[in-house]
Amino acid sequence: MELGSERVDHLFDDPTAFFFTANLTLTELTSALDRKVQDGTVTAEAVAMVMAVVAQDFFERIWLIDLERITSRKARR
Repeated sequence: MELGSERVDHLFDDPTAFFFTANLTLTELTSALDRKVQDGTVTAEAVAMVMAVVAQDFFERIWLIDLERITSRKARR
């Protein structure tokens, strides 16, 4: 288990909690999971199940924040 996983699990266990993340998160997650499928670490079926849960979480509990180009430029500094 990664450092901080227990804390994140605890946060997601709270049904009243809402979360915010950048819209880039979905792209990064999809890319990371696709790499796992490509290297044989997980099956495409497992990824489909995970993404179904993620989609539901994003629909119900996670607010996406649009990043602008200026945000990306500032991140490089």
